[in-house]
Amino acid sequence: MRYRHKHFIITLLTILGLLTYHLLPYPLSALFPFNHSLVQAQTLEDQKSVAVSHLYDAENLLDQGQSQKALEQLQQILQLIRQFKEPLLEAKIHNLMGYAYNNLGQFKAAEQQFLQVLEISINLGSLAGQGTSYTNLGTLYQHTGKYSEALSHHQRALKIFEQLEDTESRSSVLNNLGAVYQNLGQQEEALRLYEEALRSHSNPHWQATIKSNIASVLETKGKLSDIKGNYSSARNYYRKALAKYQEVLNFFEQEGKDLQKGRILNLIGSVQNQLQQPQQALYSLHRALDIRRAIQDRPGELTTLDNFGTVYRGLGEYETALDYYYQALGIARSQNTPEKPEEARILSNIGVTLLKMGRYSQAADAFMEAVDIWESLRPGMTDENKVSWQEKQAQTYAGLQEALVHQNQVEKALEIAERGRARAFVELIASSLKLPEVESYQKPSPPPLTFAQIQNIARRQQATLVEYSYVNQGQILYIWVIQPDGTLTFRAVDVDSLELIEIVPAADDNTSENTINRNSSSTKNSPSDAQRIIARRQRRAWRENKRLYKLLIEPIVDLLPKNANDHIIFMPQGDLFEVAFPALQNQQDQYLIEKHTILISPSIQVLDLTEQKRQNLIQQLDNLIVGNPKMPIIPPRLQADPQPLSPLPGTEKEATAIAELLKTQAILGEQATEDLIFQKMPKAKTIHFATHGLLDEISHLGLDIPGALAFTPATHFNQETAYHNGLLTAKEILDLQLNAELVVLSACNTGRGKITSDGVIGLSRAFISAGVPSIVVSLWFIPDGPSADLMIEFYRQMQQTPDKAIALRHAMLKTMKEHPDPLNWAAFLLIGQAN
Repeated sequence: MRYRHKHFIITLLTILGLLTYHLLPYPLSALFPFNHSLVQAQTLEDQKSVAVSHLYDAENLLDQGQSQKALEQLQQILQLIRQFKEPLLEAKIHNLMGYAYNNLGQFKAAEQQFLQVLEISINLGSLAGQGTSYTNLGTLYQHTGKYSEALSHHQRALKIFEQLEDTESRSSVLNNLGAVYQNLGQQEEALRLYEEALRSHSNPHWQATIKSNIASVLETKGKLSDIKGNYSSARNYYRKALAKYQEVLNFFEQEGKDLQKGRILNLIGSVQNQLQQPQQALYSLHRALDIRRAIQDRPGELTTLDNFGTVYRGLGEYETALDYYYQALGIARSQNTPEKPEEARILSNIGVTLLKMGRYSQAADAFMEAVDIWESLRPGMTDENKVSWQEKQAQTYAGLQEALVHQNQVEKALEIAERGRARAFVELIASSLKLPEVESYQKPSPPPLTFAQIQNIARRQQATLVEYSYVNQGQILYIWVIQPDGTLTFRAVDVDSLELIEIVPAADDNTSENTINRNSSSTKNSPSDAQRIIARRQRRAWRENKRLYKLLIEPIVDLLPKNANDHIIFMPQGDLFEVAFPALQNQQDQYLIEKHTILISPSIQVLDLTEQKRQNLIQQLDNLIVGNPKMPIIPPRLQADPQPLSPLPGTEKEATAIAELLKTQAILGEQATEDLIFQKMPKAKTIHFATHGLLDEISHLGLDIPGALAFTPATHFNQETAYHNGLLTAKEILDLQLNAELVVLSACNTGRGKITSDGVIGLSRAFISAGVPSIVVSLWFIPDGPSADLMIEFYRQMQQTPDKAIALRHAMLKTMKEHPDPLNWAAFLLIGQAN
């Protein structure tokens, strides 16, 4: 199907190529005007007339999916047309050749063709040509796993089409950007871009394409729900995706587009398999495979073969599944520039299948190859993209751990557990260290730890290290315990046998004392309706403390130190980051904090890097103590009137008392402006913020990174731009270079955020990445009075000992006597270094 550009005749090439096994490919635009009849009128050369005629024949072959035939014809036309010195016509031929090479899986050749088009368009000053070239290159780079380059090229194209006021080309680029973000695991951003593209694109073919991409997001949401055990939600997403795919298939069948029909049938087969309809899935996939082989759609054939393998694996026919997977892998490896993401995904599927067959050594080899490819694609990504990308590969790392453990290679499995977590976090901290004497930190990505290095870290810390890792889709929990002398012990726990119902405690509006929560969702002291709902969850959660103890502590209780002052450093995973470890109880009703001194770290390598940071802090800095600012005014929800956050009188008492202990002056009330605090933070040794912490309450503000702290808005606050509006966000903190050895966030929910394989994305990660080696954070809505008592006692204890972990433990034990409910003392965790 063709339609015309408002400036001249524009031919839209329809589809580039399948980018993932579930994602519909994206149209290309050959935005170089060329009028057949005009050329015939301007020239008498018969050869040129024939060449132009054959050019349109070649384009029709591409529309029909006959890429090899089209390419052969285009190569002949190009040789003929060069004698006429027609750069626009030559550019169009290169563009079509790029499209043909892409369909044949020859991506390096396709890139060369698109780069030639870009060079011609720059020389001619054609903005439209440049925009199309950037679009085509961006989509190609996504296809080969070069995601940073893909985003960069699409953004360039977007600016050009906005400058040209070319609405439909802009919509096409929005669609392509959505595809990149979906491949990076950022489903909500992808869906937003797809929906914006659909609203502003009038071409029916494009609308069908974008609808299919929206369906692919729904399919992905279904898979994520499956992983989390929300099967009802998963089936709902799958059904919606299937209905939309069927709608798109009907459109393409009417159009007679075999290339698109093959792709949609493949996607339908994938969803039918997710809906536990394997026979229907196999039928759809057979139809897709017949079409794709007939038109030599090699990338498409690869994805369909891969889907066949997944269906047969689900049926327990593992040998048949492997046969299909290896066929797909052969195609991926036969290309001049291999489809790295596709190759890694197929290798991971092969690993899963071999694992089910008990062929553990071969499974480990396949998983390891996949891991190497995934990690080769990370350089150049932004932090956010690294996090989401790592999240998508979590099952590969888990499968590799499982395969190694089955071979009794528990040390190697621990290395992989470390390698699969907090990698972006490690790179952020390493980039802030700037330690020229340490070779590994001169590189943008420090290498993963070896087991010998892990042992050395345990020895230097003189602590018991405990690392948790879920495998087998969360059904098994692996636990590694490394003693201060480097001795390793491994345990595995069947999670399902414990019947855990809730992990994360939340706020309670009916505590044993009449206290004021440091919450931000209400302008009054009483909890909001949202908090009351969370409160009921929390009470259920506390009943789980003994079962959580049974899961997390009982399997290793014999390995924990006998001396209560010896450190245990826990490396949680997933929801375990929101476990209040101090409040876990054994069968004798003893809390864990009564017997042990506890710290938390996202990974052993993060622990190592925070130790390096601690050794290189600037000395003789001031202390920064802030309490009860004049609260900012924020809207409680979208399109609601802004309301001031409630004052926190207990925090003023807390800050004043702590300042006296540290022999400094607290910054209180109106003086505690965001811009003043922002200026003082890089020069502070100890930073203590007693104020509101905001998380879910400000989700409607669209922050890039969850979490903010409330301070007095600046006098020059600009309401329209939200500049210095009194909210110090995690994103602003991340961009700082801090020299504090300790940050205490005496506020609600400061240890929470978005849970990923990189740890918790929020305030704690931002401060550590900014250079802070030790941070105290909270896991829920903390009560004002008891929290102030605990914090003051914490600093009193630090007058007696430099060990922050011991000081926090003693402060908890003392607060527990006056306020026995764990809600009043167990929320706080020390992340990072004790000394």
